[in-house]
Amino acid sequence: MRKTFAFDAWDKFLHLRFWSSSVTRLRQHRVAAIVLAVVAFVVVVILGLWHGLQLGTVPAWVSAGGSAATFVSVVLAVNVFRLQQRSETEDQAAQVRLLRLLHTTGEMHEGSYSWWLHIENRSDASVYDIQVLAFRAQVNDKEEPKWLRSISVTELGNLTFLTSALAKKKQIKPDEVWDTQWIADSDQHAHSDRSVRWIQVVVSDRTGRVWLITDHYEPEKIPRPLRPKRHQRKI
Repeated sequence: MRKTFAFDAWDKFLHLRFWSSSVTRLRQHRVAAIVLAVVAFVVVVILGLWHGLQLGTVPAWVSAGGSAATFVSVVLAVNVFRLQQRSETEDQAAQVRLLRLLHTTGEMHEGSYSWWLHIENRSDASVYDIQVLAFRAQVNDKEEPKWLRSISVTELGNLTFLTSALAKKKQIKPDEVWDTQWIADSDQHAHSDRSVRWIQVVVSDRTGRVWLITDHYEPEKIPRPLRPKRHQRKI
């Protein structure tokens, strides 16, 4: 029986995640506003007590209030800047979110399932330099999921040859699906330090930004790789 799994459940999962994250951000804003108001009040009182102010010394209290207002303004500015950066990153990731990752079982090899990994570009522009860095799946019904390696299958008459392949593609056009085949890696210890649960993919969007997609998490924007210093051009 052919098994099919989608990593994303995109149509419902992303919709729910988007709204839940929006509600969470609204709640965070409210909490932040309340906290800042309390902090401002505490700062005014502390400044007043520090300078030994009396309730009747209005100018001194106004001065203390001005200091507190300055502090709150700086904190608000920093908070707004961070929120803008986060919002900008989320907008930039819109195209990468439209990549659909699906894996289905293939033929049995030496008592274990092989797997097909399908990456579909459902956006209206190409994505580039796609590479699967890690992929993990269950290869039989008795063992825990194992780390897989990409392979190329060559058939010569009745013989089938499996050779290692690099899971990397220069471009995936709109509505195109890229298929790669995988089997269990014989060296599971080589993957022992991975923090990935199922899959990790790196991809460049239409603007050249590089993104890291890990499991069901939000895409992470990462720096473009630099050439080693010894190969960089000297000016």
